[in-house]
Amino acid sequence: MEVISNDQLLVCCPIYYHEKTITMKGLLPLTHMEECTLLRMMPASLRSYVPGWTTADAEICDYSFGVITSPETTDKKGNAYTCRISQMERRERFITVLDAGTYFIHIRLKGDAKVNLMAEEDRVMSGRTIAVLYLPPGKIISELCTGIGGSLLIRINPVIEQYAIDSHMRQLLDQARQCPHEPFLLPVVGVDFWLGAIVNLLMNNGKHKPYNQDLYSLLDRLIRLYLNELKQDIPPDHKNKLQLQVLTGARIGKSKLVEGSAAFIDYHHIIQYLEQHLKYNYDKREIALKSELTVKQFTRLFEDGYGKSYQDGYIELRMIQALRLTVADVKLSQIATAIGYHNFGSFSKAFRKFFGYPASLLQWPYYNNEIHPDI
Repeated sequence: MEVISNDQLLVCCPIYYHEKTITMKGLLPLTHMEECTLLRMMPASLRSYVPGWTTADAEICDYSFGVITSPETTDKKGNAYTCRISQMERRERFITVLDAGTYFIHIRLKGDAKVNLMAEEDRVMSGRTIAVLYLPPGKIISELCTGIGGSLLIRINPVIEQYAIDSHMRQLLDQARQCPHEPFLLPVVGVDFWLGAIVNLLMNNGKHKPYNQDLYSLLDRLIRLYLNELKQDIPPDHKNKLQLQVLTGARIGKSKLVEGSAAFIDYHHIIQYLEQHLKYNYDKREIALKSELTVKQFTRLFEDGYGKSYQDGYIELRMIQALRLTVADVKLSQIATAIGYHNFGSFSKAFRKFFGYPASLLQWPYYNNEIHPDI
């Protein structure tokens, strides 16, 4: 291990737990008071959790309390991605040192952690959560965690300026510039299935040969999803459509129905029924009959409510449910049955066609479920 020197890329803050600071080398250095032994081989218990980025230079540190590794990469725009994968037998606190004036995203992937900027109140991030933070000069990040867990830190200065016109981002930038010595934190957002999908794509990037999406575009979508989650004045159904547009580029269907009208209520009863019975793969004639409508009446009602044809809207409903179940780590073969596909191959092709990547890439830790769908 090496001690960070002043001529390195990232400048060390002078506050440490020990006079001899042991630091993992890398883009976002990790500091702990105890010296570690470097392992040559990744422990089997952690291997499947490591992201698909190039990890040739990732150090695997064996401490008395457990093992931790930090694979990392930098995308074409200069954003630094570092993932902490750890298996610790007791609670330990680590320090991450960043450049002064850094914007970053902190994502807790698994387990519980308390994260703070030194001398600030801890922010508990339990399970899968996302926070956007600004690190002012003279501050460092500390993280207290235990057990098998993972945290993703992304330095996002190059991408954050794109969202300056958004009210939340404008608030962040203005606060950072006006009060450079005071940290400003956007709200912690729980990782729902939309955000979880992007997080898993970030983690699994490079683990599936047909998939070579640039990390920067995933980060761009992650921030857009995060900002949509913060908006309180958008109806849930419309917010879901906005998130779908971010994730897939799909056009948003606009409803023509008046909220609270008889047609509006009938339409939502139909949608609710469809979502509860996706495994039957109903055509519009069957649903029209169950709704006591003619096919023409049903077609008009669905298009007025959803903003798309029944064929296009129904496939969206099926794929949204597939996404929700995939990110919840349901077996892909079970998902295929749950949304009305008779075999896994048909479901796999439909999912890839709709989202642009295989469903297996949306599960972390990654397994090649296209080959072994029952894993």
